Amino acid sequence: FLRCAEVYGARLVQPQRHTVLPGNHDRYTEGSARERRFERWFGGLGAAVPGMPFSKQIGPGVRLVMDDVARPTWPFDASGLCGRDQLARLRALLTAAPSADDFVIVALHYGLCPPRGLTSWLCRLRDARSLTELLDAEGVRVDLVLHGHRHEASRSRTKRQTVVCCGSATDLRSAPGYNIYTIDPPRHRFTIERRAWSPQRDAYVNATIGRRAGGQHPTGS
Repeated sequence: FLRCAEVYGARLVQPQRHTVLPGNHDRYTEGSARERRFERWFGGLGAAVPGMPFSKQIGPGVRLVMDDVARPTWPFDASGLCGRDQLARLRALLTAAPSADDFVIVALHYGLCPPRGLTSWLCRLRDARSLTELLDAEGVRVDLVLHGHRHEASRSRTKRQTVVCCGSATDLRSAPGYNIYTIDPPRHRFTIERRAWSPQRDAYVNATIGRRAGGQHPTGS
């Protein structure tokens, strides 16, 4: 954690520009969770508040709701859990937003759709179905769901939500890259541009894989 914090440098005191969420590697051990090691080093970027989920404005008309689904697990178990209490708090946040005009992003480490194959049970969000039902419920205001964990970039849909994973930015086995989101809060719409790593150029280059206009909040159109 100390070495990562050193890499972040001045970004650690710029919560208006940077946000960090804990993943399974930050919570693997009981000691890490009990001593709140992640919060000790990165709490200033939005993870220090006890009792996730936590909401913060990240720009004019854009609100980020963070969900902490990482937890200590047994060896080889990389699964996550939202939990009944956090689900209840999340529903309250998403049905009583400070402003109905905000573009609302829900961010968490795990995706809603479990990976296929033998690793599904060990790498998934255990209560993904309950979280998906919450996000798809009438009266819940969400425009975009973002997650990590999986190293491959992907996009999927639930009944009402667009779910995006940007994948790893550094895993050379998984077409590394990152996403740039252009958000139009008044219209509750967004577009996505992809930057992919090019070994030939030794740089990230434009690799837009299509644009997606979204927005299920507030009208579902």
